[in-house]
Amino acid sequence: MPEPLSLTVLSAAALTEGIRFLYAQTGEVLQRWRDRNAAHAQSDAPRAVDPSVLEGELVPAKLDYEMVERLEAELTALAGRLGNYANGLQEVDKQDEELLAAVDALRRGLELVHGQRITFRGEDRPPSGPLVVGRADVDDVIGEVAGVRARIVRGQTLGEVTAREVRGRASGVEVDTIE
Repeated sequence: MPEPLSLTVLSAAALTEGIRFLYAQTGEVLQRWRDRNAAHAQSDAPRAVDPSVLEGELVPAKLDYEMVERLEAELTALAGRLGNYANGLQEVDKQDEELLAAVDALRRGLELVHGQRITFRGEDRPPSGPLVVGRADVDDVIGEVAGVRARIVRGQTLGEVTAREVRGRASGVEVDTIE
């Protein structure tokens, strides 16, 4: 569900910093995806960011290159849409719903690529950090199915199961420990 309204609580300066972060991160992600077959020592972790920009903390994680490939055209288009704001050539208008929707869409794409939520300081949404998303979409469950089955979870977890018929057990999330 899109959350561009959560961005309206940010000051124009905070939103501009958020756009700069997303724009730079998108460039890095796309460059690493294009160079993924070349040997390089760069980490897949999100680039360092002023801690006053994000609520919570992004942790080092592997990029989901399959997801980058699926979203490459959209990420490129959204970064292009936000480039003038990121580079300071245009001022952010918090009332511009199309701009807020583009910022939110780019953020959501990067969240999928990094497997982490990205929340700007001051937003009314869960903090930045690891996010586990699991989804099982099946016709029939005869035994057991889970969207996410984990022993220990450090971060947010979302699980979902969709089934036409269940003759067993279906659960969105099964967790032994949450830290």
